[in-house]
Amino acid sequence: MNLITTVQQLLWQTKDYLVQLTPAQYAHPLPVFSGTSIGQHTRHFIEFLQCLMAQLPSGVINYDARQRNTTLELYPETALQSIAALEVQLNALQQNPHLQLVVTYPQLGQPALINTNLHRELAYNAEHIIHHLAIIKIGLLMILPQIQLPPNFGVAYSTIQHRASGAKTTG
Repeated sequence: MNLITTVQQLLWQTKDYLVQLTPAQYAHPLPVFSGTSIGQHTRHFIEFLQCLMAQLPSGVINYDARQRNTTLELYPETALQSIAALEVQLNALQQNPHLQLVVTYPQLGQPALINTNLHRELAYNAEHIIHHLAIIKIGLLMILPQIQLPPNFGVAYSTIQHRASGAKTTG
């Protein structure tokens, strides 16, 4: 499985829950999320992927400079439309260009550039999406216990492989 397919499969999982939610359920602040919503978590990871796609031609990726679109966190239909556009962009990717990632941490004093490439950034985005899907799963099961989700929804691929191997966890 390549990284594009990995990200696409995670977006398919996202579409699976988006079509099952009303706008009110999607945008409702949940106490278990410290007052944020399923929509806000969804918006967050969609915007990271949109940022990568938008900044890719420049060769410099700065996730802090991503455009924020609050309608993504209010309406599942808007998120579905954004995912459809991302799928088209992902399908068009053919190379693995070298990139620079802008990182900004207070300890650095100023932004720093880190060498990276498209595959590394797709891997990062896949892990980022899985992280948010794991959180979203908690909220989904609270507000919609009957929701149908794939068995490995929000589970890291390494955990899926570990479970499949039958290995015992120590500790």
